[in-house]
Amino acid sequence: KTIYGVQQQKQIKITSVQSKEQLEEMIQMEAQPMWHYFVHYTGWNVKWDRWISESDLYEPTDSTKRFAKRLAETVKAIKQELR
Repeated sequence: KTIYGVQQQKQIKITSVQSKEQLEEMIQMEAQPMWHYFVHYTGWNVKWDRWISESDLYEPTDSTKRFAKRLAETVKAIKQELR
């Protein structure tokens, strides 16, 4: 069973403010929505499904594809060692 969805969520960060201008800038930035995506990892149990912020997603470039392939190979090797 694969579940897909989109959720919009607001995150609040607490920081020290040095000026009125800095405070206004922070308020403006926080007013912008942050999108989250519900991700199912193909071949993984649904217990690993997660809401991921847009900033944590990677573009499908050659570099990220090579990284994903190396990661999958590492996971496979670790699983075989544990058997």
